[in-house]
Amino acid sequence: ELGVSTLQENILAIIMYLSMGVAVITSSILANKSGEKLLLLLSLYLSIVFAVACAVVPNYYTLLLSRALTGLCVGLNLIAIGIYLAKNVSCKHVLNQTSFLFEGLAVPIGGAWVSFLGWLLLDAFG
Repeated sequence: ELGVSTLQENILAIIMYLSMGVAVITSSILANKSGEKLLLLLSLYLSIVFAVACAVVPNYYTLLLSRALTGLCVGLNLIAIGIYLAKNVSCKHVLNQTSFLFEGLAVPIGGAWVSFLGWLLLDAFG
């Protein structure tokens, strides 16, 4: 629909992972300054906005930007979950089980929640 080349499609696939890598590197600094819970909520709800932005982009460059911002939010969210768990769980045995639950359940449920809210916003605005 946007008339992109194969190279541009590949760049779209890579940009999310590159920005996720940047977010992973910077997320511990941001979590220390703002708090893990705020970082989790901020990255989750910004993901909703960027999911809607991905759906209604007028050209390739705004799609590229929205994919990069989505990758930043995903990277921040994944690392903030680990930091939050490590600080709030009492022993190592419980940490292993809890991290499995968060990574195995919270990430897919959070992704579905973001998609659902983005769909509702897209229906309201689009």
